Amino acid sequence: MEELYDISEVCTILGTTSRTLRFYEDKGLISCTKVLGSQRRKYSGKQLDEIRRVMTLRSIGLSVNGILDYLNGDSDIKIIIDEKLARTVAAIRTLETKLELLHEAQAVLSSGGDIFTSDICVRIGKPDSKRTQMVKECTECLLQGDITPVLSHFSERMRHYSVCFLVSVFKETVSALGKFEKSERIECVPHMQNIVFHYLRYEKLGLRIKYVFHDYAISGLWLDYYETGEIK
Repeated sequence: MEELYDISEVCTILGTTSRTLRFYEDKGLISCTKVLGSQRRKYSGKQLDEIRRVMTLRSIGLSVNGILDYLNGDSDIKIIIDEKLARTVAAIRTLETKLELLHEAQAVLSSGGDIFTSDICVRIGKPDSKRTQMVKECTECLLQGDITPVLSHFSERMRHYSVCFLVSVFKETVSALGKFEKSERIECVPHMQNIVFHYLRYEKLGLRIKYVFHDYAISGLWLDYYETGEIK
């Protein structure tokens, strides 16, 4: 006869609570074994493994509905993880931006200044038209999957990188974002005119492309995410 674990034993083994296990069961994430003549919940070794899987997915931030989709075979676990990672990175980027602005505001106020007449109010500058056009062209080629037409915009060092590699990284980065919607804006940071950001809106999140220039050649390119409703 298969060994069954009492709910208290399961809580000790997995470091959880009976309340959590009942919540998982109520939501349909796990099941228990009913023993005739006992009101206590029992769990088989297989059910113990099921609980571990659910706890693992919960620990990395998946929602109950997301876990249900996975358990029901409606979603691929890699897609779920990629999307969760993208959202987490976007949330971090949003907080980093807010933290930077708070530090700037604190510094202005500490020196007796007025944050409403400081650079904070005009934090995002407008890049020059030549670099703006280069960024537009490069982003368009990335979206189309071929940057060959704009290789002349890249520095000699950047041109040594594999074109296919750069395009494949871009495709992998946007794979969790859903359908592309539109280009939101192009911006640069004041006093750092060699850095230009291109913000792209996708169905689920935004993608920020950071272009770094040396004179009028692109010498660096980075991709990260942002919450489309957060950064203005």
